[in-house]
Order: sequence, then C-alpha cells, then structure tokens
Amino acid sequence: MAIGSYARALLTFRQKGYTATARKHLQSALSVNKYVPEYLLGYEELPEFLPPGYSLGSTEEAEICADMLIDAWDETPGTIEWLESQLPWSSKEQEVGAD
Repeated sequence: MAIGSYARALLTFRQKGYTATARKHLQSALSVNKYVPEYLLGYEELPEFLPPGYSLGSTEEAEICADMLIDAWDETPGTIEWLESQLPWSSKEQEVGAD
C-alpha cells in the first residue's frame, strides 16, 4: 500500500538523508502509487472529503495517503525539495549520495 511505502521513504530520508537507500525507497513508493507526489507537492489539491474507498495505485489511494502523511512530509526539512528532485519528470538534477 502507498501509505507504508511513502512513510518508509520519509523515515529513511529523516534517518539517513540524501542517500541511495532513501532514493530506493522513494522509487519503490512511486512504483506503488505515482499520484501521491502530486498531492504532497501541492500540484493537486486534496479534496474536502476523502473517498470512501480506493483501488491500489489509484488517485483515491493517493488522496488518502497524502492526507495522512502530508504534515510529516511538510515538517521534515528538505523532503519536499528532495521529492521533487527525484521525480521522473523533474528537471532538477538528482541528488547523489551513498549510505
């Protein structure tokens, strides 16, 4: 599920920073649900009311996941910039790091 994947990526970033492991966990999260970053980065607005259900990988799952995790992502210094730099469509240079 997306919530666990994005939480794991965030936790790894908090513990280790810009590392290959953090990037690996984020790439894994992106493969689970590619829509979550749109909400975490504010490209898409979260709905006033969350959907009553979802399918794995759906925008509904992304809304629920982002709603649960957005404060943690916002309150962790550097995560929003890191997330944006790691997206396949980002024009920013990807960070290089090792564990």
